This record gives sequence, structure tokens and C-alpha cells, in this order.
Amino acid sequence: FGLPLLSSWFFSCRHTYEDVLISELRQHGAERSSCKVVAPGLLQVQDLPDYTTQSAETGAPGLDLTYALQVLPHTHSIGKPGASINELADEAIIAVGLGEGGLRVEEIRGAQKGALAIHALVPDQFRGTPLAKAKMHRRCSTIVEKIGKKLKLTFPAARRAGVGDAQSAVQGRLLMQVLLMDNERAAVSLTRCADADVGGTWPCWHLPAGLADVDLDKITQPMPSSAYRKLEEAFRTMQISPTATDHCVDLGASPGGWTKALRRYGASVTAVDCAELNGELMQDKLVTFVRGDAFAFSPLDTDGGGGGKAVDWMVSDAIAEPHRVPELLEAWCQGKWARRMVVTMKFKGDPDWEQLARAEDVAAAAGYAYRSKHFFNNKNEVTLMLAQMPSVEIVGGSVISGAKE
Repeated sequence: FGLPLLSSWFFSCRHTYEDVLISELRQHGAERSSCKVVAPGLLQVQDLPDYTTQSAETGAPGLDLTYALQVLPHTHSIGKPGASINELADEAIIAVGLGEGGLRVEEIRGAQKGALAIHALVPDQFRGTPLAKAKMHRRCSTIVEKIGKKLKLTFPAARRAGVGDAQSAVQGRLLMQVLLMDNERAAVSLTRCADADVGGTWPCWHLPAGLADVDLDKITQPMPSSAYRKLEEAFRTMQISPTATDHCVDLGASPGGWTKALRRYGASVTAVDCAELNGELMQDKLVTFVRGDAFAFSPLDTDGGGGGKAVDWMVSDAIAEPHRVPELLEAWCQGKWARRMVVTMKFKGDPDWEQLARAEDVAAAAGYAYRSKHFFNNKNEVTLMLAQMPSVEIVGGSVISGAKE
């Protein structure tokens, strides 16, 4: 790839959206000349302003870009002509400060058991190539296995958490990423991950390259449309999904891709649209179809098909102008009509950064955490994820302070 790797950052995105990600990086101080597409869906950025991956003030993700699926901050270059797998593994450990006498040894030694994840990455991966077909992935995986075995001898953080230590309960997560550029060279990064208030972490600790495998078998699990993939990506990124006791509202539901995705978790669904759903869903006793305008629906309005109380989830993949989305969120957030929301904002041309900022402001003003991502299965649209902050809870449509989700 020809670029020096020392002090570089790497960002991944949905391939063909590299220019959009560069545009977003420029909003955060990066120079266009310092950004280079080194592979489809993979950017290398040099001379990036000195951001950290975690805000010192709030602990919230820093530089968590909408169009970035993953970030490898402060990478180190390793490798030489003829480098072996063992040599690359040893070099990687030393480069990130975990060799004998390394700068980060004491920091990682004190981390919780199971806190360290190690990801094997190769350029093919970022364009969605299955790992079994991705060039060099087997070699990179072997390097990562060697690293893991060596680190487990010294650091409990590199050892898998036991049954009594659920991975979801691990605090202070750490992520080491090994990006194999060719058979003899790699970029390596070690960073702390920040917890996102909507769920998940940044960088993405649990999904290598920020990519979730969400494809369902078309024969055994047929879906009304392929749109379900976007919703599943949101659930995987947040590391939370509906349960069988949850009630959800799907706005703009037809033909039913998102409704059926919700039903796969056992949740009951009120589906709102002017057009009916797929026939199977129309017969589902746990799906209530409401014919009407998605943007006029309220779950509190029993005359309009609502159940008379707030719900657990609101999701929407409705086709609408970008400005309609903040308007929709304003009603739902101010009314505290749902604990969690997943909504797409669709564009006809360039991303509407003004409306994305407006959506974030609406969420913050009403006490909702907010995160936006352009997922691998998004087209010219962005997925917004919102979660009611722990100080507010819905009980029968009323607001009670001091409760936890």
C-alpha cells in the first residue's frame, strides 16, 4: 500500500462511501491531503488532530463518526521482508507497549479478566468479503492466535471471562487490532473502548471491522424484504434487542421486513402504514396492523390504534424527507413514548448534516442518548439509535425519575 503507518489512524466504512467519510473527517480537522483510501472501505489518515477515543469529561465515545464502522487509532507499523508469523506476533506485542518493560504493561495487567479483545483484520474484509474467502485472513488469524496465547501468560485481561463473569459485565474494555497489509507488514493498535449510552462501544469491541453478519437463510428464514438487515445491524451494534415481553411500534412498516425482524425476538408489534403487510404478518396474532400515517401515530391515542400507553421500542424505516425525522423524534422523545428507538434518515443526495445535528439536539433535549451510523447495509441513509437515559423510566405512559433501565 506504500504509506508509512506510524502515527496513522485507520477508519473503515461501507465501501463506495469513502468520500463521504473523508468529508466528515474534514469537519473534525483532518486535511484532505492526509486522507487516503488504501482499500475499498478502508481509509488511512495521517496528521489527525490529537483526539482520543474517549472523552475525558463524559466518558462518551470521541470521534465516533457517523460514516465510520470502526477505527484503529494511533497505529504502529510492524514487519520486514520475510517476516514470519511468530516474528509478526512478537513485534505486535512490543509495538503496542506490552513487551517486557513496555509502557502499557502495568495498565493492562490491572485490567479485568476478559477485558481485552484482539481482532484480526485484512483489507478484503472491509468490502464485505466472507472471511473464508478474504485474502490473508487465515494468516492474520494465526498471528492473532499467537498474540493471544503469549498475552494470556501475563495478562488476565487476555483470558476469556468465566461463566460467572458475563462478557456484557466486563468493565474497562480494551481492543487490540492487527491489520495485515500484506504477508509481511501490518498495522497494530491498542486502545481503550468507550461505552456508548445507547449500547455498544467505540471502537467496536465485539464486532471486528464493525461488521455484523446479519444475513438470514432465504429458504429457512424468508423475510418480506432485505431491509431487516439494517435493523439487525443496529441491534448487534447496540448489543441489545427486543425481548418477548417488549411491545414495539414499527412506523412505515410495509411490506414488513422490520416487523418480522422484531417478531423473531418474540416481541409484539403495532405496525403502522397505509399499505398492508406481507400476508403471513397480517395473520400473526402478535402483530396489530394500523392503517394510517406513520408520522401522525401516537401509542397513547387509542382512537388512532394506539394501546393507550408508551412502548418499549419504536422503529421506523419510513421513506420521508430528512426534516421529517427530527419532527418525528421530537414528538416521541418529548412524549417519552418509547424507551428505545431505531430510525433511518434517508437522503436524495449528500448527507443532510444539518438535519442529523437537529435530530441529535432533539434527543439530548428530551433526555435521550443518541448515536448515528451508516451501516454496511444502509444505502443513501443513516440509522439513528436512541435510548432513554437511566434517570427516566416509562411506567404506563408516566415518567418516573431515578429509575434504571
